[in-house]
Amino acid sequence: MDVLEAIRSRRSVRKWLPQPVPDELVEQILEAGRWAPSAGNFQPWAFIVIKESQTKERVQKVAEDSKNLSRIWAPYFREGQSRGYIVDLRNVPVGIAIFANQRHAPPHTGGEFGHIIGGSLAAMNMWLAVHELGLGACYWSHMSQDHIKAILGVPHHWDFIGLLGIGYADGDGSPEGYDTANPKYWERKPLEDVAFYEWFKVKKGEQPPAESVALLSQFLGL
Repeated sequence: MDVLEAIRSRRSVRKWLPQPVPDELVEQILEAGRWAPSAGNFQPWAFIVIKESQTKERVQKVAEDSKNLSRIWAPYFREGQSRGYIVDLRNVPVGIAIFANQRHAPPHTGGEFGHIIGGSLAAMNMWLAVHELGLGACYWSHMSQDHIKAILGVPHHWDFIGLLGIGYADGDGSPEGYDTANPKYWERKPLEDVAFYEWFKVKKGEQPPAESVALLSQFLGL
């Protein structure tokens, strides 16, 4: 599978077979994360593999508590809603929790986000490796930072980036309530709605607004 095909065909899998994932495949996935790019090659990440039932129980408790907080703000997390719920993480064959070290953020303008960006790139590398290896994965990030760090022994100056749940997909990997057979479920916005040229919202062949460009020269000397 080439990279572009992997990107287009990757899907979120939320239902897995009760089948263990071989250690050698897990290590290949971790290797993919290790080779991600990062600002200054600081490699700010750490990956924690989760297989033991006791650890999964703790992660599930943190996920449930975090979801209960989310219900205050987001209606789709409330009971009876099919979207926005978190699957039972105790049923995930293997989890990889991804963290990034704040102290490895580069000393650049905007560098305070560098470690988060690096950790996110590592997560995507691993997800594509999962797909290439014939496995399925889903990614969760909306968990209480302090709680998820506490149950995994992670120091406070690290940020939780997300949890990648991995296993062999059960069918198409869709739990009840997800109409993934409908092509509209996987639709993407048209490229012209998200890709611009030289200036925000300027389409290919168009020119940036002259008035705004003039202001750059007037006030910023650019």
